[in-house]
Amino acid sequence: MKFNKLILASAVSLALAACGGGGSDSSSATTTPPVQTSPVSVVFNGTAAVGAPLAGSVTVKDSKGATKVAQIGDNGAYSVDVTGMTGPFVFRASGMANGRTYTVHSVATSADATGKINITQLTDLIAANVGGQLAADYFDQFDKNAATATASTIDAEVAKLKEKLQPILTALGVDANADLLRTPFTPLTSPLDKALDAIQVSVNTNTAVATISTTANSSVITDDLKQKASTETSSPKLAADNISTATNDAPLVKKALSDFIAQFANGQPTVDALLPFATEGFLNDDEGAKDFLRHLVSETVLVGATFSDFEIHQIDYTDPAKITARVSFTVKTKGGQILDRLENWKIRKSPTDGVWRLHGNQRVFELEAFASMSKTVGASGTCYRTGINFNINDRNPANNTTAGVIDHIIVTGPGMPQAGLRYALSGQGEQWVNTVNSSSTYVMGTDCGDTISPRAMTASPACLTTRPMS
Repeated sequence: MKFNKLILASAVSLALAACGGGGSDSSSATTTPPVQTSPVSVVFNGTAAVGAPLAGSVTVKDSKGATKVAQIGDNGAYSVDVTGMTGPFVFRASGMANGRTYTVHSVATSADATGKINITQLTDLIAANVGGQLAADYFDQFDKNAATATASTIDAEVAKLKEKLQPILTALGVDANADLLRTPFTPLTSPLDKALDAIQVSVNTNTAVATISTTANSSVITDDLKQKASTETSSPKLAADNISTATNDAPLVKKALSDFIAQFANGQPTVDALLPFATEGFLNDDEGAKDFLRHLVSETVLVGATFSDFEIHQIDYTDPAKITARVSFTVKTKGGQILDRLENWKIRKSPTDGVWRLHGNQRVFELEAFASMSKTVGASGTCYRTGINFNINDRNPANNTTAGVIDHIIVTGPGMPQAGLRYALSGQGEQWVNTVNSSSTYVMGTDCGDTISPRAMTASPACLTTRPMS
């Protein structure tokens, strides 16, 4: 169905002196071993989270390149013993949260081990700014660049980032004295965690420029990771418009989804019982509410199922009559098996009764892309083809555009032809095929003697663009 761880310098010196000749006298002498002291224990601990706590591991690297790994515990808590390592340090937390894989970084001096060090999307920015490069690169090359991680430089970058985010932090009740790097917080409950839920960070790996936005989509600012805080003047601030409202609306958006799947708790509900949970304009993969729900109620695997790992990407307040949340979530069976991860679904707030209802993904096509491999066995031997299958189906051509017709679709991205991969309706049913090999699968690598040149497989996303018929 469609719904991703002293030297115990025990130097005991025993000197035995034996005197020979004329008698049996002997004498012995011992030296007292030096008193040994254990090295002072140095332990870093804190929280690894991106709003939701991370489940995974933390790797810490010192200025000489030595590393230690520790597993992240309950609610994002981590602790790692760096006794004997040489500061300063960088951190990398990798793991799952909200059904997605995240890797975020942080930075600290040896003196910071007396308190807490957070690892979040915000400390990732701090580490990047301290190093003047992508945080991932800074971590990888830290043994060469550790001299940049001084207490004064780290403090300056912490202060500068807080200055940029102050309107959001204030609006969400974060203490004015909070330190984004060192202040302890509890995922899912504290004001600082609410800020992590609300603040989104994306980084252009080509330009090393970060884009910082909010779930309320009210403001966007950029941060040049190569520029030091000491050289920044008149830094832009992330506006707090609608952020408090979005924070209050987020639980209601999740509740709309939870209330819907709760109808399957004890059996298969009727379509009529589910319709009140959908908007009048519901559309999902080209299916209206009734058609989509008719499909769902026939799925026995959904009985007792749950929705989890909610991720609210954005709540758009641009049009008060069409306030819409864009969310992703995971569908699990009663036994906890993952059925699907639904990306970019819409949940809309009714302007009349204020109730949030399911709005579908609003796609006028059924679109899926996945890796594909085929094996051909014949008289001349066995060969393989690898590529990407773009499954494109048009169930209702009337809703495609105002004109009602789409002539073709162009797929662009890494591994695609320079001009893009063109898909057109096959003429048989709803399936669209490409014009290269008249198939839904685009062959990117083959040893079957095909005319298509072998290409390396890529995990980078492709972009689908529709072209109306002129």
